[in-house]
Amino acid sequence: MKKIFSTFCSIFIVGQLFSQSYDHVLYKQDFETVYSLAIDSLKYKDAIKVWNELENKYNSELHTEEHILKAYCYDQLGKKDKAAKCVREAWHHQLCDPAYLKQIDKFKWEPMVESFSPKQMKWVEQGYDAGRLLYSKDYDSLSYLVEQLGNSDQRYRSFITENDKQLDLDSLRKLSVEWDSLDILEFLRIYDKYGFPGEKVSVIFSQRLLVFMLHFADYEWFYTKMYPLFEADVKAGRMPASLFLMWIDRHSASNKQKAEYAMYQNPHDFNPTPEDIEVIKRKRFEMGVSKLFRIPFDL
Repeated sequence: MKKIFSTFCSIFIVGQLFSQSYDHVLYKQDFETVYSLAIDSLKYKDAIKVWNELENKYNSELHTEEHILKAYCYDQLGKKDKAAKCVREAWHHQLCDPAYLKQIDKFKWEPMVESFSPKQMKWVEQGYDAGRLLYSKDYDSLSYLVEQLGNSDQRYRSFITENDKQLDLDSLRKLSVEWDSLDILEFLRIYDKYGFPGEKVSVIFSQRLLVFMLHFADYEWFYTKMYPLFEADVKAGRMPASLFLMWIDRHSASNKQKAEYAMYQNPHDFNPTPEDIEVIKRKRFEMGVSKLFRIPFDL
């Protein structure tokens, strides 16, 4: 009996740990099958079946966008009440890679929500209300700090235009670089105190970081220091994989190198072969980004 009880406790503890922590890159790779069934093959029932199996595997700790994907499947099957309840559930979760809601051409979830009845919209609003209760206790502080950082990032950059005199332009760029160093130090202070300020603060919070994160990618010392930390953040669900790959590609672009993930790419200078497309899809997938994302990524 003691042995059975001990085994049960071990299983329970492992289950609890797993429900709180798993590799989010592997998680996204697992859910690629569901996206493919729903978006490419239009096999909505099969997609829901696999979705349910993965929910059990991950102990219901799923991302917001996967709940919306399930809602989309139900909507396509004409089950709008179930779809609305899935959207309500979606906003009960902070974990999210916001790009999944924007970068898959055939994933038309916004028209679905707009088509809900007043009763169904009330369920969705219940999800919003529940989601706000999940905000990190540091939400207000981080919102303020991130907003200040975003404003600071534009302090001199906003004045730089191609019409400026060269002397003025060089001076502004020098000032911008000097100011960036102060902003980066402030970001590192925030990071050291709070961790990466992503979706575990509130759902879709990381979108607020996009602009200055891309600017910070231009600095080699920062890139070298933060790459392994950000990679760990992606696996832990603190940083969306899409943001990480945009950051990597921006660094490549700033060094006149190929943006291998096509996540920060001028579409006018982009003429990939079919083979190139397949390589990009594979590389994205290896890092936890769907093969269904637009190529190039739509900034």
